[in-house]
Amino acid sequence: VNIRFMLIKRGDGTVGSGFDSCLVCGSKKGGYYQEQGNAENIICKNCNAPIPIPTIGFPGGCNPVELKYQIVDDNVVIKESDLLSQKKDF
Repeated sequence: VNIRFMLIKRGDGTVGSGFDSCLVCGSKKGGYYQEQGNAENIICKNCNAPIPIPTIGFPGGCNPVELKYQIVDDNVVIKESDLLSQKKDF
């Protein structure tokens, strides 16, 4: 099983993380895509809702399902158990 996720670095240096699976729609159609030239949003493949990139990692609406992580020595560390927690969506 391929478990897809995304990481973003916000302008303030914080990290946003989420599975490629929508809180509302799931991942039936593959989660999200980003239109060429659009650096502001990702688009839900199921309902076409635009999701502002800075909101990745926050709950609500069609945002990606949260993926827990830690910052260790300037590296993003994700536990295998946290990845596997959403395996059913993929």
